[in-house]
Amino acid sequence: MSLASSQSMILIWPDRYELTLEWVRSSRKTLSIEIQQGQVKVRAPRRMSWREVATFLMSRRAWIETMLVQHPAAPLHAPWGEGIKLLHLGEELSLEIRSAASWRCFKAEDVVVIQGPGSAVELQERCLKAWRRAEAGRVFKERMAALHESLIQDDALLPSGMGLRSMRTRWGSCSTGGRITLNVELIRMPVELIDYVIVHELCHLREFHHGPAFYELLAGFMPDWAKRREALKRWAARVDVY
Repeated sequence: MSLASSQSMILIWPDRYELTLEWVRSSRKTLSIEIQQGQVKVRAPRRMSWREVATFLMSRRAWIETMLVQHPAAPLHAPWGEGIKLLHLGEELSLEIRSAASWRCFKAEDVVVIQGPGSAVELQERCLKAWRRAEAGRVFKERMAALHESLIQDDALLPSGMGLRSMRTRWGSCSTGGRITLNVELIRMPVELIDYVIVHELCHLREFHHGPAFYELLAGFMPDWAKRREALKRWAARVDVY
C-alpha cells in the first residue's frame, strides 16, 4: 500500500498568474517545497486541505518565483540541423552546415558556418563548442581590458589571471588568489551582460563576500547592475535557441 499520493494542481495567483505544481500528500508532519528544472513539488501532511497548502504557497511566492528563475526547465531545443537558431553576443544567427575536408566553424554575417567531412551531429556540435570557447576567450579578454581602462581604472582590481569553464550554476567566480573564471556560455549573451558579470567578479577582488560593501562598490561602477542581472536571467531562460 502506498504511503503517499500525488496529483497535479494549478494555483492561480491574485494577478491571474498560473502556477502548475505537484501536490504530494504523505505521512509527514510539515510542509515543504521542492523546485527542480522548473517543476514545483509541494509535500504536505495527508490531512492538510488544499486551501491550507495554497495559502502557504502564496506566502512563499517571491521565493518560488526566484527559484524558478534559478532552476528553469531543461531546454527543449529544436532538433539539430541546418537553419536552427544560435545565440552569439545576443544576436540570433542561423546555422549553415557545409561539406569540407577539415572541421572549421566561423561567423559570416548573420550565419554561423560549420564545415567538415561527414554529417555526424556529435562532431558538428563539438566544432561549435570549440569555436564558442575560442570566441569567449577573445571577447572576454577584450571586454576585461576595455572595462578596466574606461570604467574600473584601479590596478588593485586587476585579476591575477582569467580562465574559462562550462558551469551549470554560475556565470563567474573569483578565487582567493585573485583569479577570475567566466562561464563559456556567456558568449551567447549581449555584451552589456558580459560586462556586468566581469565587473561583478572584479569587485570580488576587493570585497570577497556579497555584503553591503560589495554592492556599494558594484553600484559605483555600474549603477544599473540590478537591471542587467535581471536581464541576464531572462536571456538565460530562453529555450528557443542554441
